[in-house]
Amino acid sequence: MAVRELTPDYRLLEPTQVDTTVWLTLKRYFIIRTSWLYSNHSNNFVRTILRLSNEKEEIDVVNDQIGCPTYASDLSVFICKIITLNSEHYGIYHFSNEGKATWYGFAKQIIEYWQLNLKLNSVN
Repeated sequence: MAVRELTPDYRLLEPTQVDTTVWLTLKRYFIIRTSWLYSNHSNNFVRTILRLSNEKEEIDVVNDQIGCPTYASDLSVFICKIITLNSEHYGIYHFSNEGKATWYGFAKQIIEYWQLNLKLNSVN
C-alpha cells in the first residue's frame, strides 16, 4: 500500500477531517483510533505521574473525564495482526484496553502500583 501525504498540514486538522480526507482520497486504508495511550517511552500520563512524584508532594487531577487507558504495546500487537493477516477489511477501527477510568482513578492506580509517595486530590 502506497503512503502519501494527504495535505501539507494534515496534523493541524481535526481527527474527523483527517478521516474524511483519507476516506475521500484512498480506496484502501486503515484508520486505527485509540485513547489515553501510555507506554514506557515518550511523554504520557503514566510517565507524567511518575515524574511529578519526584517533584511534588501533592497534585490535583480531574475526576470528571472518563476514558480507556491503552497500553501502547497492546495497540502494536493489534496493528501487527492487521498487517500479518493481510486484511482487506479496510476502514476505521477502534482499539483500547478493557475497562474505563477517570484521570483521577488512573492516577490513583499508578500511585498504588508504583507505591509512590504522592498525595492525590480529586478536582472537577
